[in-house]
Amino acid sequence: MGIQLEDTGVEDPTDSGGRSDIDRSSDFMRALSPPPPLPRSASAQNGSKLFISMGCAGCHTQSMTTDPNPASFIPASTGGVPISQTLNKTLANQTFHPYSDFLVHDMGSLVDGITSGTAGPTMMRTAPLWGLRAKSQFLHDGRAADIPSAIKLHDGQGKAAAKAFGALSAQQNSDLVNFLNTL
Repeated sequence: MGIQLEDTGVEDPTDSGGRSDIDRSSDFMRALSPPPPLPRSASAQNGSKLFISMGCAGCHTQSMTTDPNPASFIPASTGGVPISQTLNKTLANQTFHPYSDFLVHDMGSLVDGITSGTAGPTMMRTAPLWGLRAKSQFLHDGRAADIPSAIKLHDGQGKAAAKAFGALSAQQNSDLVNFLNTL
């Protein structure tokens, strides 16, 4: 009694140029600029120094540089078309500031039970902090309502930074949050 749709087996067909919608979406995402940082007040500058001294920058790395030849690892389109030399040159050797190492770390009690390959249920990829000021929920699962709560919930490899945050004065706490809100 329900409607039956024809199953063609292809949800995202490749066009005559060897590209599909997912290829165009991937190109679009690669071309997006990161959120621009905001100017830093004296408080935010103090917060930046605290961020480093507390050990946060160990996982939330400020700067990274792209590979000199991104085409060597960016997969071809679904139709087998590699990225263009123009795009390869555009993406090559670009320094950006994600405030992440993009690595998987043991986060202890932040466990979400998700496993993937060799990453167990306490392992999580470091989220980039750029654009943090635009978020209303924090951590990978939104369990923290504000930045201080998110920091305090860090565990496992992030526990030392959470402890250091707990030892800050009210002004230092404010400085750190002010810094994070400039990213």
